[in-house]
Amino acid sequence: GGLKRGNVLDLEPEQVNESWNVAVEAMSFALTFLKEQCGVAHYSLLPDDSMMLPIAAYWLKVDRKVDNSLLVKWYWRSIVDETYVTNTSTRPVGDLSALARGELPENFSAEEHGADEARRTLKNNLLEQRRRHDILASGIAGLLITFGAMDWADSRPLSTVNSELELHHVVPMRHARDSGWSSSRTENPVNVVANLTPLRASTNKSIGSKVPRTVFDADNGYSEGALSGHEISAVDLDAGDNIERFQEFINRRASKLAEKLLQLC
Repeated sequence: GGLKRGNVLDLEPEQVNESWNVAVEAMSFALTFLKEQCGVAHYSLLPDDSMMLPIAAYWLKVDRKVDNSLLVKWYWRSIVDETYVTNTSTRPVGDLSALARGELPENFSAEEHGADEARRTLKNNLLEQRRRHDILASGIAGLLITFGAMDWADSRPLSTVNSELELHHVVPMRHARDSGWSSSRTENPVNVVANLTPLRASTNKSIGSKVPRTVFDADNGYSEGALSGHEISAVDLDAGDNIERFQEFINRRASKLAEKLLQLC
């Protein structure tokens, strides 16, 4: 079976009242888990709302005796395979059943097709347009935050920032348009997952359409030391110089991100 709107609407008021507090507690656990274990430092970076449901339900099912390592691995596998990209009511139920047995859901790509094929597929997805892979884009933000990514403006770990976070285009879309990198009206060559990285919303706004070389000019006060946590190196500062440099940059970064993500699965 699956989760359907009718199931909720059929609940009696007494059932809602009786279960309300424990449901809130379970969802609170899900949000805390996502923040502390998966780098979802702000609600805006949550890959999909429905991913909270199996986490909360699992917490209840095992009477709060959570296997964090199992749950973490389930989360990252869900990101890699983008299993919550379709609005299906059966997925959370199936995942909960497996987790409650102390198992991971079946059909993980790296196990079915091998690590090399999974790595190639994941890299290709990272090089595709963001609109096709929103869940993966949010997951990559959490991945980087989990490993200590810092804000570029003040080098504070993003996991400790109590303000809105956004996905920043390392090479801005406006720069690509103004530079004539593509004649397409619907797809911008830099609007790919591997060109995205999390930053404070205020930092993202202050950078605007500046390319990395300009952002990290010595006079701007941005520290190159904050780059490494984003899987970006000093050699990548020329990524905005021309389309060839940009392609080299995102290919390097996509390979590194794919490797890092699969290690958590």
